[in-house]
Amino acid sequence: FFFQAEDGIRDSSVTEFRRVLFRSARYLEGALKGEVDRLLTCPEGGRHRQLVRSAYKLGGYYRPGVDAAAVEAALVAAWSQVVGGREREARKAFCDGWKAGVERPRLLPGESVI
Repeated sequence: FFFQAEDGIRDSSVTEFRRVLFRSARYLEGALKGEVDRLLTCPEGGRHRQLVRSAYKLGGYYRPGVDAAAVEAALVAAWSQVVGGREREARKAFCDGWKAGVERPRLLPGESVI
């Protein structure tokens, strides 16, 4: 991440900001892997619902800099792998869940409500 300190921001604040960003990035990578695993192991009959839930959960973690297209690609690929295609259906389910999740943000580790 590139971050330029403004006047009045101490070096320790910049260091803390970078530490929180790094920890959040690791958390998001783990969350994505967990949701992909859930889709790959989801029993038949619940996969569409799981895709929407996974997109919703991850959408709640959306922040500027999060690559939404990469999240979509990973979830749609996992879902399509177990379902056998139907990518258009998967993309619509992803978009529905993602949009709802973005509208209800979740806190990442190290974040607080100001």
